[in-house]
Amino acid sequence: MADKEKEKRIMLADKYRPQCLAELGDSAHVTFLKALAHADPTMTPHLILEGVRGSGKKLLVELFLRERYGCFATNRAEVQLELPNKTEKKSMSALISHYHYQFNPMVHGLYDRTLIQSFITEILQYRPITKVPYRTIVVEDADLMSREAQESLRRTLETCLSNCRFIFLVNCEDTLISPIYSRCVKVRVAAPTSDQIKTTLTRILVNEKGVCTEADMAAIEQIVTNCQRNYSRALYWLEDHLVGPVV
Repeated sequence: MADKEKEKRIMLADKYRPQCLAELGDSAHVTFLKALAHADPTMTPHLILEGVRGSGKKLLVELFLRERYGCFATNRAEVQLELPNKTEKKSMSALISHYHYQFNPMVHGLYDRTLIQSFITEILQYRPITKVPYRTIVVEDADLMSREAQESLRRTLETCLSNCRFIFLVNCEDTLISPIYSRCVKVRVAAPTSDQIKTTLTRILVNEKGVCTEADMAAIEQIVTNCQRNYSRALYWLEDHLVGPVV
């Protein structure tokens, strides 16, 4: 019985996850991505989404692709890659859909340059199942890639423009090499303000409990003060300290 209840449990971060770009408001970066999603896909540049951890870069990518292609399913898969001068294949974890591939090369440390190039080569071997003009490749924590990996991507950004687009997710400003910045359009993603987080947490709490007491507001103030403008972290703390399991 407990296992079944656990399976039904929905985290607040999932329950209140925005489903479209319109739900994120009209900030400059949201307005830009919304317009880009409805523009001619062949005119889409490589992108750099730059913002601190917790600012919502992964969510923005998901909603941007959904705005362009509609709803689609994603799967976490282990991609087996052949590496030069290696007899055994190397496994890379990636989030995959009919429209995009998303991975974090930093999980694999010193192998990042070789894995990235092998991964791109593997992707480009096959024609897309859907009638999309190119594949979108999302690179998480791109600013943590080794310089060798970044250098190897500089040429790739030019040679693969006809059949793929890159979206680099960057946590710290101006941490990629200049040649990559010069080949991409940078989108600055601002973290939510403390007032925005407070308003959202209060709304969710009232929706879950039907009331928001003075003690609840004091707890929310503490969460807002300590979450460092990280919306996901604030939601997890709200669930742990105030709401409890959601079914």
